[in-house]
Amino acid sequence: AEAEKAFGKPAMTAQVYPNPTLVDLNLVIEAGTDMQLFLQVTDQMGRVVMDGSMLNATEGTNRFELSTNSLEAGMYTIQLIKGDMIESIRFVKQ
Repeated sequence: AEAEKAFGKPAMTAQVYPNPTLVDLNLVIEAGTDMQLFLQVTDQMGRVVMDGSMLNATEGTNRFELSTNSLEAGMYTIQLIKGDMIESIRFVKQ
């Protein structure tokens, strides 16, 4: 997925693996510049099921680990929010 472009390159791209996951999810963010992101996870109904994480991403590749222990099996969406820019990544918890 690709967020709005800044100076001809993506401001941010993000991906997750493994997908589907059993326990921990790896989140990789390629940031075009240093940025602080608010992370939340929503279920298929749009309800926030994980809330409140602030991520500090530096220019380049950033890796974060997200525990999905508290989630039931199903499909979820990670939302990375910076101002009015929202990057959404879907994943499946087995």
